[in-house]
Amino acid sequence: MDQAIQSSTSSVSIVILTMNRSSHMRIVLENISLQSLAPEEIIIIDNHSKEIEQRKNQELADKYKADYYLMNENLGVSGGRNFGLKKAKGDIIIEIDDDAEFESIHAIRNARQILKKHKNIGIIAFSILKNKNMDFRREEFPFFNKMKKLNNPLTECAWFIGAGHAFRKEIFDKVNYYNDFYPYGQEEIDLSIRVKDSGYDIFYAKDIKVFHNKTDDARYIPPIDVAGLNLKNRIKVAMLNLNFLSVLSYIFIRSTQFILKYKTFQVLKIAYNLMKDDLIYIKNNRKVISLKTYWKLAKINGPILF
Repeated sequence: MDQAIQSSTSSVSIVILTMNRSSHMRIVLENISLQSLAPEEIIIIDNHSKEIEQRKNQELADKYKADYYLMNENLGVSGGRNFGLKKAKGDIIIEIDDDAEFESIHAIRNARQILKKHKNIGIIAFSILKNKNMDFRREEFPFFNKMKKLNNPLTECAWFIGAGHAFRKEIFDKVNYYNDFYPYGQEEIDLSIRVKDSGYDIFYAKDIKVFHNKTDDARYIPPIDVAGLNLKNRIKVAMLNLNFLSVLSYIFIRSTQFILKYKTFQVLKIAYNLMKDDLIYIKNNRKVISLKTYWKLAKINGPILF
């Protein structure tokens, strides 16, 4: 790497949450090492991997000069990410999945430039692709209209995708990190709504591309259970952030959608059985977004009524 381009004071932290994927971690870390702007630090959060994977991750951390933290138990996606975010020293924090990699060597530099230039942007959502063939991944495009044409490098959106994104660290002074009772799924939308309500914007950067291999070797869950968990988490997002009318609308439409998609009421039963454990948390932490935020989300077709 050209040392003239390299910077040890970039004020960018990279946070990577991993579990049982040391072979993929090697690719991620090598990819980061080729960036034209080096991060101030790389933080690896090992979410309680198997012992052999722990040793490999520690070796990789030593090789790539990363800070390695081993969790004594699996904290879930939100809990693990929160641990890393709180450790990060940079003014800008980039999270990238342990099975993803940047398309360009200038990804970190470009994310930093955007956040330096646009003080209103709290989160940058990266463009997530399936592979190096540049195939589009529908479910990781943060717009309800999956055919939306984007003519500008930056487009305002309502949420970000966890596979790759950048935070302005100061947003966490207002929104207090992820709600870490989401072990898996929808934690990004929940955080996005709160970030929007705090006054910051979220923009999609179509030219900052991340290849997401999306491996499931470390955490297989039966599809119907994933669906029930997903539905439960979606309803939790609504109950934590939206007004009563929006919550009722959201529950009815999403429940119907899941029943029709999976052709069974079992998905509904799983979701509501899981929901029981979270009702007290929801009651104690519910904070309805402002009418101004509703209007802001409505203008960009955000997740408020459906």
